[in-house]
Amino acid sequence: MTRRQRIAAVLTGTAALAATLGFVVAQTAPAGGQHGANPELPAPERGLLPDMRIAEPAGWGDRRPTVPQGWTISAIATDLKIPRQTLV
Repeated sequence: MTRRQRIAAVLTGTAALAATLGFVVAQTAPAGGQHGANPELPAPERGLLPDMRIAEPAGWGDRRPTVPQGWTISAIATDLKIPRQTLV
């Protein structure tokens, strides 16, 4: 077997394996799926209390946000009970 024939055999085998795996994956995917224009969404889970993950608020300290050169930044609300949450 020449080098060219070996390369052709390996490429053919790889292509056949990839095609087989593609068909297996396509058949195991759920019908409809959760994507597209009208996705099938899972039913909401109801419990006694909703699952809420609220981040711990933290102040800026002495730091300030960075702004482009020539721009300035100033505080519009100070002495908040919960920093970074102006709607509370």
